[in-house]
Amino acid sequence: MKLHRFLFAALLVTGFAGPSHAALFSTLGQTDNGAVGFNSASDLLASDFLTGGTPSTITSITALMGNSSVATTLHVTFSIYADNGSGKPGTLVSAFPTASIPFGGGSGDVTATSDGINLQANTPYWVVGQAIDESVGGTVTWRFNSGEGTDDGSVFSTVTDTEIQYDQNGMLGGWVNSTPGNLMFALDGITTVPEPTGLALLVTAPIFGAFGWWRRRRVALDGLPNRGPAS
Repeated sequence: MKLHRFLFAALLVTGFAGPSHAALFSTLGQTDNGAVGFNSASDLLASDFLTGGTPSTITSITALMGNSSVATTLHVTFSIYADNGSGKPGTLVSAFPTASIPFGGGSGDVTATSDGINLQANTPYWVVGQAIDESVGGTVTWRFNSGEGTDDGSVFSTVTDTEIQYDQNGMLGGWVNSTPGNLMFALDGITTVPEPTGLALLVTAPIFGAFGWWRRRRVALDGLPNRGPAS
């Protein structure tokens, strides 16, 4: 391999960061303004978000949930849905495994993990929660924030002017406005971005290429016979 080609390839390999794990989205640090309830098993609640400038892979979700039962552990599933183009959940992208919500009457963080849910850049999506079971002594609730903000460091953002959505009995299409604001949850995952040094190296790489061209030309000229002055 020619020297300049080798240098250029090395720059491309070393100049970029590999996939980096990050807290891509979070509203868990926002003010807790109350709870939205799943009135019965199979009810759905949804809150939207907007991805960042690069494709991402979601690996876990953590949501602030409540279980008003004093004796029964209840369960919920979380899924990622595409936006239908009208500010409502559309088609299913992927789902997380079922998560357990301990009894006790309080609220706390509930986490579910995934092998990876791939999301496109600069695209609105919805997190949808579904109650799996219910108890005579209590129901599942999801805490919410009435604003439109995210925690510091979030790569994704909230979508303004959309309300939390409610769908009774899992009709998947019968979405109605529940309350202004955003459900409280966080998404962790992986995104790939160029490091600042990588961008600088991309600028300098053509210089190495030009140097290689100049070196080959110099060697070729040096190899020509010296004819000397014409007689």
